[in-house]
Amino acid sequence: MLVQEAHVKEKSVLVLSGWYYLSYLAASAAVVAAASPEDKLTVRAISMAALAPTLETLGPQFDEILILGVGLEKSLTRLATAVEALQQKGIRVIWISSRPQPNPWLVELQMRNLKGFDSIFVSEDSLVSAVAQYFPTASSKIFNFFYLYEDAQRGEGSYASDYSELQEAAGFCQRTRNDCELFEVVVRALAKHQPPNQWEKRLTDAVRDYRNYGYREFLGTSPATARIRSEIHQAAGFDGRVMILGASGTGKETIALQIHANSARRHHEFIAFNCTSLTLDLLEDRFFGHEKGAFTGADTERQGLFERADGGTLFLDEIAELPLPAQALLLRVLEEGRLTRLGGHKEIPVNVRLITATNRNLFKLVREKKFRLDLFFRLNTFIVEVPPLVERLEDVAEIAKDWWYTRHKEYLKDESLAALKTYNYPGNVRELVNVLERASLAGQDSIPELMKRQCCYGAQLFCAENGAEGYPDNLEAAKAFHIRTVYQKNGCNQARAAKALGIAVNTLKKYLAGNQETSLADSEPNRDS
Repeated sequence: MLVQEAHVKEKSVLVLSGWYYLSYLAASAAVVAAASPEDKLTVRAISMAALAPTLETLGPQFDEILILGVGLEKSLTRLATAVEALQQKGIRVIWISSRPQPNPWLVELQMRNLKGFDSIFVSEDSLVSAVAQYFPTASSKIFNFFYLYEDAQRGEGSYASDYSELQEAAGFCQRTRNDCELFEVVVRALAKHQPPNQWEKRLTDAVRDYRNYGYREFLGTSPATARIRSEIHQAAGFDGRVMILGASGTGKETIALQIHANSARRHHEFIAFNCTSLTLDLLEDRFFGHEKGAFTGADTERQGLFERADGGTLFLDEIAELPLPAQALLLRVLEEGRLTRLGGHKEIPVNVRLITATNRNLFKLVREKKFRLDLFFRLNTFIVEVPPLVERLEDVAEIAKDWWYTRHKEYLKDESLAALKTYNYPGNVRELVNVLERASLAGQDSIPELMKRQCCYGAQLFCAENGAEGYPDNLEAAKAFHIRTVYQKNGCNQARAAKALGIAVNTLKKYLAGNQETSLADSEPNRDS
């Protein structure tokens, strides 16, 4: 390996590290600190799911690949094929982990006779200790830093907690901006033992952006969510207006925030405003502000939303609720880039990126003369459509896991996740978060019983209020919606629901789990009495 052999030539090494725990960062920094000067190291953070696809894309540009702490998926066929292909190219692959023996994944690994790994090193202690055993010359300072982290959590000093936040910031930038190189910058800073006051601007900027925007990410693993994330990057790359269409609770403001966070305007203000429940006079005041003495009670001048957002982004939610006169005022400032405060005479130039959102059908409102056509054309430069959660139920697990871990520092159990995925969530992500908040009061063991109660009345109430409009347009999503509704109608009893639907219990289970690959036409009817 890179620190254990005499070097006859420069060696190109790719270090693939997990990134969820501080130990991954410390282990990667220790490898960098211990490497020979002749070695050319590239460090990247990677998830378990992305490991095999990434290895498949690698060519002879690397002599060695070192995998640090990345768990191996239970199905190893694809990984085995990728590693063996690398071995055939003459590339060494080393995996170091702190997973204790006996490990069923390693047993499966051996059973598959995976010889592509030049070395598999597993320690029963921490990943940092495993690296220390595998690399005798690894930096002891890095290990001391890692063990100081517990002291930092108790408020006893050291800058370990600063690096912990920096690591989270690097993860945020990789997920939301595709900045895959920042993690290596963080690793090399730690390898040099740089305190926060010596960090380069790129790192301090990442921490600032993470503090401003990291609390709101658009999470999920569904194809629809992948498409939305791609559109977020597209929208962030230009400075035009964006319109976000989707039902209430789907995360439209989160999308707007992430567009701003990834744009050139991210160092300026992001201001969100809901357009409902205000009269025309109040809307004009909120949009454009007023001068002192403009009306009774105007004791001081006040900037409006457009002035406050100058240089940044203004997000107007529920744009369809604007009365027609307010639409005319909005159109004028969009066309001219200038505004006049109430009671004022001076025109004030503003440079604002406008993002709007609605859960209404604007095309229908335009036809009904309830929304101005010229304003509609001004707003829909780039459209992002957000499907309801029932059409992307694969996202429930990631949203729930992230929410729960962030607040409780514990993982959701499999049975809790399974229970959360048995519901339609007519209130979308907002309802999912509400369920998690209620479960927080009694602990996560209460989630299965809580979801049974939620199933019994939630979807029935939604269908009673919405009728046929409650069904999604997508055929497979509509099937899943109907199946879940019948399941909930039957008190979450799988046998009774399957019998009512005329399908097999196994088919019902696949739809409840979010697997819609099974065709209802091909499934055998349920024969349970």
